[in-house]
Amino acid sequence: MNDGVLKGLVFFLILIFIMSKNFVWNCQGVGYPNFGRIMKEYLREVDPCIVVLMETRNSSLKADTMIKIIDLPYSNRVEAVGYSGGIWVLRKDNIHVEVMVNHMQFTRTKIKFDDVID
Repeated sequence: MNDGVLKGLVFFLILIFIMSKNFVWNCQGVGYPNFGRIMKEYLREVDPCIVVLMETRNSSLKADTMIKIIDLPYSNRVEAVGYSGGIWVLRKDNIHVEVMVNHMQFTRTKIKFDDVID
């Protein structure tokens, strides 16, 4: 593959990521009574492909319940330690996320869209 084609492909992939709707929020806890309802309403309006929630501060049992309410069933989670931390990467079914590293402070992932050729 020559440099021109490679640069064009990289530009195309960056453009797809930018044009896709992504939502990243340091929510400082998802245990609030109205969180699920508010989040679901927002997601219905914006319709993002990927949602990243940071500082979720919840146990895995509550996380499972909240993810069902939010209705983005595909997820990767870094569990909270006590009431500190927690990262959720939620996505639609046409996006594949390969987890490279999970750490309590970050997650590193590789994202693939179904309509993009490898």
